[in-house]
Formats: sequence, structure tokens, C-alpha cells
Amino acid sequence: MLGTSIVGASDVTLADLIESLDNSDWVSEGRAFLAKSGDVCPFCQQDTPVSLATELAKYFDEAYEQSIGHLEALCAAYQSAVDSVVETLDGASKVPADHMDADRFAVARSALEVAMNANLDQLAAKVRNPSESVSKTPTTAPLAEVRRLLEQANRSIAEHNRLISDRATEHPVLVDKCWYHFVRATIAADLAAYYAAVREPNLTMHAVEDKITTGHTKVADLIAELDELNSRARSSAATVQKINSTLERVGFTNFKLAKSSTSEEAYTIEHDGHLLEHNTLSEGERTFITFLYYYWMLRGSDSATRDPRPTVAVIDDPISSLDSNILWVICQLIRNLMANVTNKTLSLTRIRFTRARWTSVGV
Repeated sequence: MLGTSIVGASDVTLADLIESLDNSDWVSEGRAFLAKSGDVCPFCQQDTPVSLATELAKYFDEAYEQSIGHLEALCAAYQSAVDSVVETLDGASKVPADHMDADRFAVARSALEVAMNANLDQLAAKVRNPSESVSKTPTTAPLAEVRRLLEQANRSIAEHNRLISDRATEHPVLVDKCWYHFVRATIAADLAAYYAAVREPNLTMHAVEDKITTGHTKVADLIAELDELNSRARSSAATVQKINSTLERVGFTNFKLAKSSTSEEAYTIEHDGHLLEHNTLSEGERTFITFLYYYWMLRGSDSATRDPRPTVAVIDDPISSLDSNILWVICQLIRNLMANVTNKTLSLTRIRFTRARWTSVGV
């Protein structure tokens, strides 16, 4: 329609004149003045011919009027579409910058509005001069760019809303991304400097740790070997001799200890060379013998059989069923142990007494 010349009917007497003068639009516009000019022709200011109105009505027939109506409808429809697009563009301009590329949108909007306004001008010119041929300005490219930016903004908004609705799941992801950015961007140079500074110390430390592990293994092997050697060197014979000497000094002469014939680490109770059952002794005698054995095993028979490692000795109520003489002996023996720990002739790190009654005998 824009490229077609809209003129009246060609089979009318005035058609040749109008077409030769190419003034169809001028004549169409002048028709409105014909009824107001009386007997004077609004075109030539001469007496109006009787048939002029009829000839003009035939020239500008129903087909012409329909074409003009279609042209005016097209112009109105395009104006309505432009108004709708501008309203949409105004709303899109309010989208936050986080979701819309404002600069590109402004450029695309300007290009689209220029094209639409140019088309409105062309349509207005066509309505004024229906016989003139006009061309339209393409809006495809700027409209496509505007649509692309709006769709991109809508996707961004939809993703934002999804993150908000799924906050419990997305919050840890966001925290991880923040830490990743912090490590990779904010402190990247500091981390590089740190790793460069600790590289040599770490290599040295790992080498030392390997040596420490090897040393611990050797120490464990040596301790195992020491235990084996101590077990071979220890014998109850020297301990039995010390116990018998102590028993004799305190007046226990009706029994003595003898080295066991069945075990290197055991002893027996004898009287005149005969084996005695342990239940033939009183509770006090059994307690005293037990304490003496414990005492001499702590001290060791000599430095070769004494365990060099620090030991904690616990002495628990060794005085039940003992008379005052034996109690005095036990106190003196414990004093000796304490003195040996103090002057470090024994490797006992601590002696613990579990009964407060020791304070009544001065220990």
C-alpha cells in the first residue's frame, strides 16, 4: 500500500487532466471546499460547472475511499503498536543494572525509536498524499536486539528468583564461590609468596620427620632388646638372699625363702630344708614376705639387674596384722626407698602411699 499510488477512477472525463497534472492529492483535498464555495470553483475561481461535483464523485469513487480508509487504519494501527512498544521500553528501562545491560539497551532502544518514528512520518506523508509512493524504514535489527536484551534480563531475573527460593541449598554454594574468588584473586599473590617461602623449610622438616620416625623405630627396637636382656639377667636368687637376711635380722627364724627349682623368677618357702605351704604362715608373715619381695625387686640386686627406666611405685597398706617391730622395719625400708629416689640412685619417679595412716608413724 505504501508503494502504490492511490488515485481515482481512470474512466472519468477529469481523469486524463488530473493524471497529466499529477495533482490527484491536491484535487482530493480541494473537494472539501466545493460545497462551501457557492458558484465559484475552488480550483480555478471560475463559475463552477454543473457536472464538476458529479465528475469528482465518479473520479474519487468507492474503491478510492476504501483505499484511503485502509491507509488511515494502517496509520492508526502502527501508531498504537508504537505506543505499546514505547510503554514496554519504558518499563524495561527500570530493570536493575544487575539484570540489564543498560548501555546496550539504550543504544538499541534509540535505534528502534528512530526507525518507528521514521515510519510514522512516512505514513503521515502517505495519508496527506495518497498518490505518492513512500518506503518504510526497517525495524527488524533494532527490534531483535531489544528483544534479545529483554530475554537476557528475564533469564537473569528468573535465575535470581530461583536462587532466593532455594536459598538453603544455594547459600553454601555462594560461600564456596566467595572463598574461591578470595583465594584465587584477593590473596593469590600473598599465597604464592607464602608457598615460595615455606617450600624449603617444609622439605627440611619432612626430611627431619623421616629421621625422627627412623629414630623412634630404633629406640623401640633397643627397648625391646633391653627388656629381653633384663629378663635374661634377672634372677630371684639375689632377691631371695636379701629377703632371708632381712627376715633373720628381724627375728623370723622359723622359715626362709629358697630359689625355686622350677622357675628362675620364683621362690619357695622352706623350714629346715622342707617345703612349706604358704597357708601355714600367718597373714602378717605373708604380708611381710610380699612387701620384702616387692622392696628388693624395686631396688634390684645390683646395678646390672636394675631396670633403668623411670618407674612409679605404689605401696598400698602394707601394715595390716603386723606388730610394732615389723611396722618399724617397714617404715625404715620405705624411708630408704624415698632417700634413694631423692638422691637419684633409684629410677623411681614417684612413690605413692594410698593410706593416710602412714602419717601416724612418721613416714
